[in-house]
This record gives sequence, structure tokens and C-alpha cells, in this order.
Amino acid sequence: MGACLGCMLWGKAGGRMSKEVGGAASARAWLGLGIGVAAAFMFALSVSLAREVYAAGGTPQAIIGVRLTLVFFGLLAFALLFRRPMRLEPKPRTIACALGVLLCFQTLSIYASFLYIPISLSILIEYLYPLLVALLMWVVAREPLTPVKLGAIAVALLGLALILRVSWGTLDPFGMGLAVFSAVALSFMIVTTNQVLKGADSLRLMLHMQPCGAAVGLLTFHLTDTFVLPTTEWGLICLIGIAVLNGSALFSMFSALPMTGPTRTALALTAEPIFVVGLAAALHGESLTLIQGVGGALIVGAIFAMQIWGTRRR
Repeated sequence: MGACLGCMLWGKAGGRMSKEVGGAASARAWLGLGIGVAAAFMFALSVSLAREVYAAGGTPQAIIGVRLTLVFFGLLAFALLFRRPMRLEPKPRTIACALGVLLCFQTLSIYASFLYIPISLSILIEYLYPLLVALLMWVVAREPLTPVKLGAIAVALLGLALILRVSWGTLDPFGMGLAVFSAVALSFMIVTTNQVLKGADSLRLMLHMQPCGAAVGLLTFHLTDTFVLPTTEWGLICLIGIAVLNGSALFSMFSALPMTGPTRTALALTAEPIFVVGLAAALHGESLTLIQGVGGALIVGAIFAMQIWGTRRR
């Protein structure tokens, strides 16, 4: 999920940061890469805590409302501390607010899917979004579908087929639909950001997206009476922890960018689904069959290969 931002930043910041990270073996670049991997772990841990919130009586709507609100204030503090510009022109501001609403329901869909299917499978399905972006960019911007991209898409689809073939009879179709919607929504947000909001700083976009998504989400959840907080102290700790981990991951990601560059930061975030699978097994006893594990490895490997190819071309 965190890699969505990574891809947005990758598409915008590559040119102006390329000189700073020319030495791939420099200590600064490697430190930045490590910070990026730490961000991926924090994103993964925040996802894994969702089950604890649900077990304590909380709802996905509570997670999203609290997460969007607290992360916004965290990003605002980051921008103020480092004196980063925050304003957007009217048109980008309007689009960013609309994307914020979509972000709210995209995030809600992936967290809600955890109620129906295993977290690890849900995240692996969602992680098809970089490949969907490649297809959408071919349709919208006529960006060439190179043999590497086509191969990555084919391998990822094979991986997804292996995952679903093993457990099709036991997976809830509604949960799978939520995960697929999340992947499609992420793809749409990334393509829109790169095509319509070219040149807009991602931090400024997020500072507008987060509060708009939080406002619409909280209003909707209140009207539908679905905003239910956990009833135990541990559940509340996990709820706050999800928001804190997301904010810390975003802070780490923005810190890693000038150190190692947007491309390597995006590559580091590819570790997120691997961490999710490991944490789901350690915290919730989830496990993948051998064939499902191979399928997941194919998906992550296809994405990683496509990212590496993009790095070399740049």
C-alpha cells in the first residue's frame, strides 16, 4: 500500500534527484535504501495489526477514519518542521481532494477484505497494481508495452492463478473483489497523478488528499453508523499504532528520497508484501501452501524485475 506513494514520487522526482544519488555504493545511498526498507516494514506491520482491532470489536471504518486524520497531522508537522511548501493551485487542489476521497474508500476496501480472506493473500492480490498501471499507461498515454513489461504481467498473472487455483473454493468472492477494487483504485490514482498532475509535489498532494478523504469518510461512516472503536485497551493501542506506523513510514519514505532517490525507494517498498506474509504467519498463524508461496513469489518477483528494468533504463 505504501508503494503507491513511492510510485507517485518516482514518477515526479527522478530527474531532479538523479545527480545526488549517482554513486549507488555511497554510504548515504545505502542508508536511504535501508530507511526505505524500514518504511516497507512499518507499512506491513500496520496492515497486520488490523486483525487485532477487529478482534476487539473495532471496524475497518474506524481504522480508516483515525488513520487518515492522524497521518494528515503527522504529514503537516513534517512539512512545517522542514519548511516544505504546502499550497496547490486551484485545479490540482480540486483533483487532489477528489483523489483523497478515492483514497479513503480504496484503503477501506483493502482493510475490509481482511475480514473475508487472509491478509497475505489480500495484499498479494492488491500488489498487482503496478502491472495494472503499465496497462493503463499503454491505453492512456501510449507508453510502450515492452517485452519486459509484458513478461512481468504474464508472470504475475500466473502467480495469481496459482494462488487462486489452490484455494478458490475457500476464498470469499466478496473479499477478493475488495482486494481487486483496491488494486484498480490504486492504479487509477497513480495514472491520474502522473498524467493530470504532472510536476505536482507528492507531499503537497498528500496534504490535500488526506484531510479530504478523512472528512468525507468520517461523515459517511457517521451517517451509516459504521465507525465503531475497539472496546479493549489493546484494540485501541493497535488502532493508534496503525496510524502511527503509517505516519512513521511516510516520514521515513520522504526522508529516504533525497538520500537514495525515488527509484531505489520504490524498489525498497517492494519488500512490503514479503513482510506482510511473514507477519501474518507470525502474528495470526496464517500460512501459504507451497503452490501459493510460489505464486506470491512470482507476483513480487515480476514487480521487482519491472522496477529494476525501469532503473536501468533511467
